[in-house]
Formats: sequence, structure tokens, C-alpha cells
Amino acid sequence: LYARMTQREEPKALTPGGIPGSGVGMVLDHVSSNVLSGLIETLAGPPYGGHADLPVLASQLQLETDEILHLGETLQLLRFAQVSEGDVVLTEAGVRFAHLDTDTRKKLFAEHLINYVPVIGLIRRVLDERPSHMAPAARFRN
Repeated sequence: LYARMTQREEPKALTPGGIPGSGVGMVLDHVSSNVLSGLIETLAGPPYGGHADLPVLASQLQLETDEILHLGETLQLLRFAQVSEGDVVLTEAGVRFAHLDTDTRKKLFAEHLINYVPVIGLIRRVLDERPSHMAPAARFRN
């Protein structure tokens, strides 16, 4: 089931980073950065060593299938992991994140948000262009 759900297909249209459905209009669900950090730490440590079978990981962490898949997809969007064929593998950035101190982690996380989540990059550009560094939230929600 996990392998089938995480099977990689070639995107029909080129999308940012090759992730289908990404773009400024991409729907983003709430995911705790603390949960993502904890998952990266878990994957980086023993017994996983940066690579885990999703069903085994879900069982160990007592997560439902949809929860582990959603977390894996989020890590993939942020380029901290790759999810394919039922496995999750930390990227070089994910391994580096796991071994950083809190402040450096925050900087790396912010960098990945801006670079890999299009709406966050847009928000940053718009705020940086304005002398007040302010813009109505509705502009981005719409």
C-alpha cells in the first residue's frame, strides 16, 4: 500500500522542483515544524540512519497512514527527504538539519520555506519590496 501510494510518476507538466501540484496556488495544510524536526531527528538516528520503510516508521511512531504520508510529503516539498516506493530517505539537507543547533535549524528551515514553497517566497518578495514590510494577508490567502 505504501509503495503504491508513494510511487513516483513523471509529471505531465513541468512544476517547480518536479513536485506535482506545487506553485503559488498550492494548498498547504497545517504541519507543526516541531513534528517535522522530530521526524527528521528520528530518521537520522538509529535504527534508521536516514532511511526508513514508511509502514515500519508509522508503526513505531504510532501514526496513521495518512499522517505519515502527509509528513513525508511535507519533508519532500521542503527538500529534507525523498519519499518513493514506500520508503522515506533523508536528503543531504535533512541529515544536516538533524545535526544543527536550534538557531541554525531555524535559519535552514526558513531558507527552505522561502526557496521551495512558492507562496512563502512570494510573501517574502512582496514584503521585502515594500518600505513598510507590510501587506494585507488577504492578498496571499486569495
